[in-house]
Amino acid sequence: MKKIILLFAVLFISFAGMAQETYKVYTEGNYIFIEAPNGTLYEGFSKEVLVRIEDVGSTIYYFSNINGWRDASPLNLAQITTSNGTAYTEATFRTFYTTETGKP
Repeated sequence: MKKIILLFAVLFISFAGMAQETYKVYTEGNYIFIEAPNGTLYEGFSKEVLVRIEDVGSTIYYFSNINGWRDASPLNLAQITTSNGTAYTEATFRTFYTTETGKP
């Protein structure tokens, strides 16, 4: 029993110490960018990008029409930051994508 508890404690500490990868999501000019933790940059024309939420009350977001980005690759709000690394809140991210995507 002590071995099982010790194993769970080690696993918990290991997972708790892992940093969550963050993706920068921002606009420049008429383009929206997703910058992956490894430096890969994905871009799409702002007026063609669609950001949708998984379900009402969810913090899982899907991005469509971003070159090279798989539509089936969602990001959790906790993974999304601005271009300078500042975390979005639910309200600031909603404002960002409703004002910066689909614009002429």
